[in-house]
Amino acid sequence: MNPFKKIKQLFSGFSKIEPSEKHWVDREPRILSNGIEGVLFIAETDQGKIQVHVANVSFSGIALIQDPLENQLFSSGEILRGKIIISEKSYTVSLKVVRIDRSLIGCEFVEKSVELEQELKEEFDIELAGTHMNRMRDDLLAAVPNGTPHCFNGKHDCRLYYIQDGDAVVQFDVSVFGNVIEGFQGEKLRYGNLYADRPTHDIRKKKTLILDTVHSSSDQIRGEAIRFIQAIELLDKVSKESIIRAIQTGIL
Repeated sequence: MNPFKKIKQLFSGFSKIEPSEKHWVDREPRILSNGIEGVLFIAETDQGKIQVHVANVSFSGIALIQDPLENQLFSSGEILRGKIIISEKSYTVSLKVVRIDRSLIGCEFVEKSVELEQELKEEFDIELAGTHMNRMRDDLLAAVPNGTPHCFNGKHDCRLYYIQDGDAVVQFDVSVFGNVIEGFQGEKLRYGNLYADRPTHDIRKKKTLILDTVHSSSDQIRGEAIRFIQAIELLDKVSKESIIRAIQTGIL
């Protein structure tokens, strides 16, 4: 597990914002949308075992990938019994088919083990954190001279704050469990950790995070930040690609 999950939460004050001020839909988070490497569902049917790739996962269910050119694998309302394979570990489950479209079969868990739920938390903790991000209203954020600020806020020291000038991202900071990457236009990115002993700060009154230490980048920190940003569904595509590109290249 990520060691920074135990870092003291700095932004607990955000929870005081009234629900009417937030722009998001409360629902179970889902992970990825184009298939998860190393995750399979093996259905046990009267015709034998059927192996299906998994498109996304949440605590409430999974979506299976089906070839739109092939015959439909399962029927709406059908109960599926079988095993989910995650990183070569097997978990017995029962699923109910609740939605079918051309390429995806949406299923909800009827039965799943405590062990599977724990595996989901450990294997996909970063993606789950990203899908749980709450988008703050822009007019609640402090005005800045270089563009329009935007912020997605979550639990366990997870946050994305960025400033747009037109369509261009000119500044951002992303915190994943307290690991921070900051970017300013035309400059190399800065890396560090959040202060664990500072009082709560109000993002509506400040512009950037405060770093405890500034350290060199690592593939792990960059990789986790990219996974986190990719999972923020309400983040627009242009901004998402711009921030990810900056993290990959080391300069905004």
